[in-house]
Amino acid sequence: MLHKAGTGTSAEEGMKIDVTALGDITIVRPFSDIRVKTLVPLKNVFEKLIKDDMKKVALDLTHVGSIDSSGVGILVNYGKRQKSNNGHLCLYNYSQELKELLDFVDMGNFIPVCKSFSEVKTMLSGSH
Repeated sequence: MLHKAGTGTSAEEGMKIDVTALGDITIVRPFSDIRVKTLVPLKNVFEKLIKDDMKKVALDLTHVGSIDSSGVGILVNYGKRQKSNNGHLCLYNYSQELKELLDFVDMGNFIPVCKSFSEVKTMLSGSH
């Protein structure tokens, strides 16, 4: 499911997720909305990243159209777990609709929300 160098894919329960290591940053790219019905594969990816001690994780939301309350919950939970393990989770490449949702739930208070991968790299460049 995860390769430390290169690309891995998880296609459990109808949700395709690409996991790519780019330097010391792990990019997670789901190809589906983040909803209660699609959470198991994403949760499994997050568990694997914790087990593999991946400290810098960026969630690319390019192919995510919506996130329900369960999806918000798993993102906040994983973000907190990363933080407690001296790691980081950033969200980036979101649509205007997702940006409105992320603002509404005040996601930026829990997880950094970046406009681009370039911004993610800048934010994470000082963290270890």
